[in-house]
Amino acid sequence: MNSEKLQTALAIVGILVFNLLLTSPSLVRQHIENDEVIYKTLISKTNFMLEGYTLRDSSIFTQLPDIYDTPIFFHPPLFLLLGKAVSLILGEDGPVIISVVSSLSTAFLIFLLGRLLYDYRIGLVAMTLWTTNPLQLFVAQRIWLDSLMVFFVCLAVYLSLVGTGKRSGFFLLAGLVLFLGVMTKYPAMLAIVPVFFVILLGEFGHIKKRVNRLVIFFLPLLLLVPWFYYFHLHAGDVLLTSKPTLEMLRQFPCTAFSVNRPGYFLVVQTILTYPIYLFALFAINKRTLKSSLILIAWAVAYFVFMTFYGFLGGGFTLRYILPAYPALSILAGKFIVDRLSNNYIMVLTGCFMVVGLVTIVVNNGNIGAVDIANLLEGCASGCTCISR
Repeated sequence: MNSEKLQTALAIVGILVFNLLLTSPSLVRQHIENDEVIYKTLISKTNFMLEGYTLRDSSIFTQLPDIYDTPIFFHPPLFLLLGKAVSLILGEDGPVIISVVSSLSTAFLIFLLGRLLYDYRIGLVAMTLWTTNPLQLFVAQRIWLDSLMVFFVCLAVYLSLVGTGKRSGFFLLAGLVLFLGVMTKYPAMLAIVPVFFVILLGEFGHIKKRVNRLVIFFLPLLLLVPWFYYFHLHAGDVLLTSKPTLEMLRQFPCTAFSVNRPGYFLVVQTILTYPIYLFALFAINKRTLKSSLILIAWAVAYFVFMTFYGFLGGGFTLRYILPAYPALSILAGKFIVDRLSNNYIMVLTGCFMVVGLVTIVVNNGNIGAVDIANLLEGCASGCTCISR
């Protein structure tokens, strides 16, 4: 191994260790946030045959808004089934390890994506930006579905990119991974957008080869049919939404913030959380346009769709757009690496990272906050919590 490869390997290990240190408090902390209590309850009462996969007749049911009064829980069950297996070994708070490991794995995948699309230096910087992203660290320390979903999204996109220069079997694997992502949380389906751009912009020659890759990619998604059929049998519908009701907004003030203030959550909060992602807006150039278009399509797909969902009443919670941040990390990393000799950009980069690190410190131990502005408005650990 030459010195450059050794230094890169050591840098990767160092970043992963740093990520683990930042997320390690979750391994000893009590998990009492509302959604965590809901997921822990479902994990404890659901068996591996999905019997009991509802919050009805649970110990917390009387404290929940009406949207949880469903014959089957509205999210797919993969995370909860994995959580069930983990909890048998590590106890009821054990499933948080799934989020921690997913965060670490996503960080490594971001390096691989950055190296594949550009070069290893951009991969390392992007990996660092993801690791120091307050939003992903906040999510990675919770018994939530999102970190695992983001990992599957990244892996699906990576496999499709690898498949552009190799056999079409990689697109089959990408489809299988995306199936697992959708079975974790439905927004994983939006990974179809960057994969489509990979196929559209890849050098496959004849159009038949592009269509062939697209068909192969979609084949594993047919595995979703049995789940939707099972869900329809129990719920009487193919999908159930979890849009907040007026009762829920009164009960949980933080939820009311996320529903009623789209500008705040989509612009102000996003910038305050980690302003370094503003660099992603200026990372495009003609030389690397194809690679950048894939990442732009990836990020825009999540911002646009989840904004649309928010305006339909689903809320503008920041973690809904978490799957866009691997793409933004790579784009922002490209901007930084392209301007390493620019002292002003380096100083600004340092300032932005300080904002992110301050946010991480502020969030440590809080239940409901994900940025400084939330704390200033009183939406932190004071959020109403469900008790078991």
